[in-house]
Amino acid sequence: MLCGNYAARTGMSPSTRVAVESFWEYVAFGLNSVVFLLIGFEVRITALFVSWLPILVAYVAVMASRAIVMLLASLVLRGERRIPIAWTAALTWGGLRGGISMVLALSLSVVDAPHRELIVTITFGVVVLTILVNGLTMAPLLRALGIGNPQEERVQYEVARGGLQAAAAALGELTEMRNKRHVHPDVLEQLQEAYEGRVHAAEEAMRGMQMERGVLREEEARRASRHLMLVEKEHVLDAYQRGVISQEALEAVLQDVDARLAELEG
Repeated sequence: MLCGNYAARTGMSPSTRVAVESFWEYVAFGLNSVVFLLIGFEVRITALFVSWLPILVAYVAVMASRAIVMLLASLVLRGERRIPIAWTAALTWGGLRGGISMVLALSLSVVDAPHRELIVTITFGVVVLTILVNGLTMAPLLRALGIGNPQEERVQYEVARGGLQAAAAALGELTEMRNKRHVHPDVLEQLQEAYEGRVHAAEEAMRGMQMERGVLREEEARRASRHLMLVEKEHVLDAYQRGVISQEALEAVLQDVDARLAELEG
């Protein structure tokens, strides 16, 4: 987790990061292929048809247990961390079984584990059902829930906003480089003009899309409001930890902010 998150951002060059990600993708693909080959040596096709009822029962149990877990999670997480109903349904249906389940089944000892062959057969059957049933119906479900296949205008807007944030961050770094005299001023001036042009182009693109799509403006306002409310919570928590405000004041302010967050997300 440390190497894949923190170190990848701070200790790797872009080319190194691409090479590392490509390497582990190939390793994961190879290991998954080995797992499926081992399952192929273990499972007999006729056993799948003979054990169709236990496989079906196990599949229903797996999906029901995942639905219960997601329901409990949605009930526990409230406020700004609330899981939307559409996401809950997608996460429930998206619980595709795969390599880990089959590795665990294959790791059972032939001598110590009773009914090992049946367990391996049921596991493989559930994997096949989730891949065929859940996997093939996932895209239509996401479209029906309204969280899949974003509109082209929305994607363009997100790309423009991401480019704007990247260019703004680069301008901030240019200011730091100018203060530390790392680069010749003429070079910094040229780079600043180029990045300011990118910022202007991104802002114009976003402004045009907002004028065409009122829903984008509403979503932007809601996202900005939510961010500001989270900043409020962070600031008041910091003030409480520094002893600036009392616990009673902290609870009152947090209750107000949480109420506004709930109203915004509702």
